[in-house]
Amino acid sequence: MLTNLKNQPICVDLDGSLIKNDLSWESLILFIKQYPLKIITLISLYFKGLPALKRYIASRVEINPEHLPYNTEVLTFLKNESKRGIKIYLATGSDNVYAQSVAKYLGVFEKAWGTDKNVNLTRHNKARLLKDELGDKQFIYIGDSTKDFPVWEVANSIIAINPSKVVKIWIDNSQQLSQFVFNRKPLEKVIFDMVRPHQWVKNLLIFLPFILNIKLISFELTKIALISFVCFCMTASAIYIINDILDLHSDRDHPKNKDRALASGKISIVAALNTSGLLILSSLLFSLLVPHLTLMLVGYIVITTLYSIEFKKIAFIDVLCLSLLYVYRILTGCVASGLGCSNWILSFSFFVFLNLAILKRYTEIAKLGSRRGYQSEDLPLLQQSGLISGFLSVIVFALYIESEKSHSTFTNPSMLWLMIPALTYFVLIMWQAGVKKSMDYDPILYVLKDKKTIFTVVYTAIVFLIAL
Repeated sequence: MLTNLKNQPICVDLDGSLIKNDLSWESLILFIKQYPLKIITLISLYFKGLPALKRYIASRVEINPEHLPYNTEVLTFLKNESKRGIKIYLATGSDNVYAQSVAKYLGVFEKAWGTDKNVNLTRHNKARLLKDELGDKQFIYIGDSTKDFPVWEVANSIIAINPSKVVKIWIDNSQQLSQFVFNRKPLEKVIFDMVRPHQWVKNLLIFLPFILNIKLISFELTKIALISFVCFCMTASAIYIINDILDLHSDRDHPKNKDRALASGKISIVAALNTSGLLILSSLLFSLLVPHLTLMLVGYIVITTLYSIEFKKIAFIDVLCLSLLYVYRILTGCVASGLGCSNWILSFSFFVFLNLAILKRYTEIAKLGSRRGYQSEDLPLLQQSGLISGFLSVIVFALYIESEKSHSTFTNPSMLWLMIPALTYFVLIMWQAGVKKSMDYDPILYVLKDKKTIFTVVYTAIVFLIAL
């Protein structure tokens, strides 16, 4: 528990200390999302100096201080000290516009300083200002990074928030009166949650062309299948992270997504970008072992990025994109393996996943109201479209059973008729869960948790393999 051992004024850093994220990075991401064609302007301003860059972004991007991921332990300490009559100050490298906005919202600061159009308020610049304003060794400073070393040198005592090993060693060697706050989860666990391994089940679709041509499978094709799957999982996880970065602010208004690693401040934007970049680089390098796989992964990255930036905002275009991205996984398996995949299977897959994509959007609108171009009035249309898509997938599969392609692929194609009732039942129980609001936004998670859907999927898979 934090204590004011000296009863001196307290100055707190904003980024990484009072809040768990960095407003300079948040505003930059939001700017790029809103004005993607102005990236060249940002680059030119960067060479003119960070103050000019930060001011340009702050003049165009508004940050709502109410939704920021505050470090509750630090904020509670500051509020208690303010009630005791201790003067509290805010000093941040983020633009002064944001500093004043946060200070006004919280109402506990005597004064707030931020980067202006001339001075980037970090390191020695911040140390010089605080020394002039508060006095040398006359205040307590709350910070978190190596950028705070010059400030701690002129402070009377130190409070460090989730310091790295380097920061902690420096503080220990400084022999100043110090306190530490460690309230962040281990980075490994946060990253594991952020890459969403449960979503990798979608990538099993890559194996479908290999399974349908199981008579041709060799050691080489098995190796290709495994490499393709691993590469796609890494790429998909990287895109999930990029999507979370772009959706940072909207996720904070979402009852479930607000707990995601980035929205809640469990991991910094820089660490998330590094993780995503490492995953993409690894997947592309690894994919070089399989002809044409790299090209398919690059295509996936481009399509999903366009979806994250623009297509997800357009009603019905978003669900069409999602369903096509599922089909893209099957096509990736076809291209990587050199094995064919019938139009019947691609059509069936498209309608199955269009059904699930519409169901996902239905559950969101039913619980949250207007979102991503949809209104509550669209719920009946979404329900009808989803059910029609689900039943179309069953009809396509029934027609496929009697096709020449089915008879040339399966040893006992008549067995596939046993899948028709199961597929129909699956569509109905999934929509029943959506209408009753017992589905928690994500149909894939629901399938993996609900006993009825698990049984249906396992039954269908067994019948499929017996027929094959």
